[in-house]
Amino acid sequence: MDQIFDRLGNLLKSILQDDEDGANSSPPKTSFSDPDLQSAWDELDDFLKTGADEGTRAPGTPTRNKPLIPRELEKDYERLGIPHNAGIEEIAKAYKKLLSKHHPDRFASDPAAFDRATETAKRISASFQRIKQYKESGKL
Repeated sequence: MDQIFDRLGNLLKSILQDDEDGANSSPPKTSFSDPDLQSAWDELDDFLKTGADEGTRAPGTPTRNKPLIPRELEKDYERLGIPHNAGIEEIAKAYKKLLSKHHPDRFASDPAAFDRATETAKRISASFQRIKQYKESGKL
């Protein structure tokens, strides 16, 4: 536990020392006496300078958990109840399950429910087709 307080004290000293040394000058290269903190700071600085979101990510650097998809597809993924990084097989499985649940033939005896099911089935099918097209071609 003492190590934590020692590291915290060193961190505060280095931050306060940096503030006293050059208050209104150009931002100097920040250095910390704690090697782990210095390593993390350098990694963050490199990330911010290179703009890793623009395809300049270093090899081996992990990517985001949620891939970027066009905003037009977000609602389609939600409608099918699948994650954004789902494979085409998982997408097709979710589509078939929802379509069987909301198929208009299941509601043939009730005209109002039949109409609602028809509209729902159309939306589900349209969502599946847009996602499938995007997965295959990369375009909408």
